[in-house]
Amino acid sequence: MKQTAKGSQEWIRLVFEADVPGMSHQSPCAGRNFVLDLSPGSDLRNFLESWLGRDYFIAHSGQDLDFDTLISQEADLSLSHYEGENYTKPLVIIDCVYPAGTIKTAQATTTNK
Repeated sequence: MKQTAKGSQEWIRLVFEADVPGMSHQSPCAGRNFVLDLSPGSDLRNFLESWLGRDYFIAHSGQDLDFDTLISQEADLSLSHYEGENYTKPLVIIDCVYPAGTIKTAQATTTNK
């Protein structure tokens, strides 16, 4: 629950453990907060539809969404990093989530001469 100018609102935080090359000894995570609203067009619903597909909500129409079913479900994340002089770690924002394997990353190669 969060108190706002509109009164109490239920919020949910989705946290993703990220697989970041070169950080195998750490557990990097990224999260995003949402008003707990699954109405069509809501921020949470749009986020989940981009990950699970538009048909997800049609297939589960009339059912409660059990967020525990999303645990361990893989995804590709689009992240933004913001750095500031007073912060030891960057602020990481999840811009969008996609089905696993959707985002292809370019790998740089170098040649020693």
